[in-house]
Amino acid sequence: MKRLLTIIVIILTSIELRAQNDFPLGVYLFGENDVDLYQMKDSLILNWVQTVVQNEDGTLESNLLNTTSNLDISIMGILLKDVYYLSKAQRMIFEAEQDSSSTKSYFNDRPDSVSSNEGNFRKAEININRQGYMVQSPVPDNEYHYDQTTYSASFLLKIKKNRSDNPLVCRLEIAYASPCSTYIDSISLYYNDFTNEGIHTFTRTFQYSSQQSPSNSFGVLCGREEVSPQALSLTNTGCKGVDIRVYWYGDVTTSLDKIIVEDTLGKNLFSGMYDSIISNSASVLNGYPQVKRFYLKDEPPISAFLAHDYIKRQLDIAVPNRGTTAAIYHSFERFLNDAKPNELLVDNYPITSDIPSPAMTDNEAANVGIVPYNNESNNYTKLLQMKINNWLIEKGLRPAIESAKKSNKDFWFVPQLHGEYIQKAGQFKLTFDPNGPDEWPNAGDYALRPPTGNEIKMMINLALAYGAKSIIAYPYADNVINKTLEER
Repeated sequence: MKRLLTIIVIILTSIELRAQNDFPLGVYLFGENDVDLYQMKDSLILNWVQTVVQNEDGTLESNLLNTTSNLDISIMGILLKDVYYLSKAQRMIFEAEQDSSSTKSYFNDRPDSVSSNEGNFRKAEININRQGYMVQSPVPDNEYHYDQTTYSASFLLKIKKNRSDNPLVCRLEIAYASPCSTYIDSISLYYNDFTNEGIHTFTRTFQYSSQQSPSNSFGVLCGREEVSPQALSLTNTGCKGVDIRVYWYGDVTTSLDKIIVEDTLGKNLFSGMYDSIISNSASVLNGYPQVKRFYLKDEPPISAFLAHDYIKRQLDIAVPNRGTTAAIYHSFERFLNDAKPNELLVDNYPITSDIPSPAMTDNEAANVGIVPYNNESNNYTKLLQMKINNWLIEKGLRPAIESAKKSNKDFWFVPQLHGEYIQKAGQFKLTFDPNGPDEWPNAGDYALRPPTGNEIKMMINLALAYGAKSIIAYPYADNVINKTLEER
């Protein structure tokens, strides 16, 4: 940690950044609170830190809170007891009438011959439309994370009630996406399942894992036949993604509003089950105004964005005028729309071990899985420029500032000051068995390597040039990766 903090001092002072009230300049601690904040304040010209303020047992980090108050340092605070965990909750809403959009979940296949948009619904009408799939192929179809396997899909539909018999209305299906296309769960609905013309919610619980596929497959299902979610075998078949669809039988005018997909945590969160828990966790910080932001799940997937917004609203009630934030490296516009953070905090880390390090000899680099600097086929400048262009600028800085401006939010940048030394591999590279107990999926891939001082300066200067309104450095040590991907 001392070595990396020294690098921060050199870099930040060398580019003449001066911490002012209108320019947040800080460092990630992520709970590593055994540091000399007085020295950091003087050396780093620091006015912000990101760290844990409430432990898992509910106790507060009192020394940190008192010291930051004395030093006038603002905090992005992590509430470990409940809130940080709850911000992992997953929920996606697929609006039936939604057209393709990078900021919404939608259905890629909606044949106009079967149904058409009518207000907020997708409507299939007798004597006008033919039977078939009203919607299918949801986008995104692979947002299932945190090792969760139990999900629910809630279908919101209504029908025209004008007959006395009990025909089939539609079939609700959940299946593995192509190329597997095997059913996980399916049920057909009848006319009498709808008691009136109002919206009815039909919820199906299903089991999903990217390593699972059904032990048998089913053709087109008729009647009230169901596929058991327990009919799964753990086979590494490459079945990834879920297809959620509605098949209309053509006999009853039917309107589909939306389909809501949640994991168990998400279902409970959005039901209000944890509202008082969130409020109680945050309320204890009412006396600490330097906690300016609550830091929610770091680098959340799309499926957790809505949970961030829900928790933010609960926190705003309990502790007004604080707000929430979290670093993100993808889907910036959607994150701003769905999660509604107070600013856009971006951490696209570009320096990986397939880029030679000018700070290492060839032998030093080879011993830790970094491409040697003097290898003519691996030109340093060319490889670095390619990664900076493709990852840092085109997928990071440029879309970040465009999204931030569109949402009228500030863009904050998190420069990479760290590498990921994989202890089990003994390298900055994933080289051990991907099917071993830790199930690393990308064995052979290059991990992050420690950047040089000039590389750090380059990242910060580029971010400032693209309009960053803050620099919050990430100075994690290099030898911490000895866990599964989710535990990191």
